[in-house]
Amino acid sequence: MNEECRYRELIKYVAAQSINDPFFGRTKLNKILFFCDFLAYRDLGKSISGDTYVKQPYGPVPTHIEKVFKQLIDTREMAVSVGVLGAYVQNKPVALKTADLGLFTPQEISLIDHIIVNLWNSTAKDVSDLSHEFVGWSLAGMGEVIPYETVLLKESEVTPEDIEYGKTLLQELDLKVVAV
Repeated sequence: MNEECRYRELIKYVAAQSINDPFFGRTKLNKILFFCDFLAYRDLGKSISGDTYVKQPYGPVPTHIEKVFKQLIDTREMAVSVGVLGAYVQNKPVALKTADLGLFTPQEISLIDHIIVNLWNSTAKDVSDLSHEFVGWSLAGMGEVIPYETVLLKESEVTPEDIEYGKTLLQELDLKVVAV
């Protein structure tokens, strides 16, 4: 199975596990995926979804989420329940088919479950604010990719010089990627 299959199954699993969380919606899904991927990278050496994340005003957003989510909707594996939550419209992802957990290790499932439980009853704003505390989000410019390696940094270790050096490395990386 390729990473896109794992990604689809991850989304279905998170949605199924979060169905009774009153604050679960598309924004919270994005942040749960972010924490799953970055903490898996830190703890297990590899992300779960294989997606990259970019800095956006409300926190990290997976770059391929719209494409993958549309595929899930088109294949009738997912639906979106639209409701009102306070002053906001809530687009709640709903899994229509059970995720294939055979694609994940027990450690990955445990990590996913741990994140869902810890973010339960947190609003989209709460999880967005929490993601803003992540060093990688702070280092990246708006719309830039947040490198997985930044999960290995601690806030107390980062100086303004480190941030400037990190930005220089990101620019150099972009130049190398463009030149390839």
